[in-house]
Amino acid sequence: MNQVIARCGEELVFFRDRYDWVEPFLNKHRFFRVEPVTTEIKTPTGYALISTIRVKSTRDSH
Repeated sequence: MNQVIARCGEELVFFRDRYDWVEPFLNKHRFFRVEPVTTEIKTPTGYALISTIRVKSTRDSH
């Protein structure tokens, strides 16, 4: 389990082992979501679209 996986889970994270650290770790990283980002770049013949995803804090919007 790593921080990025925990943050990308948004609503549900599966982890096969039940260790004492898992629940506090997930609680620490639960206020995140995956957000798509599209960048438009003008080219001589039109536009190029570059799509990426970012992990964003849900607390930023409050």
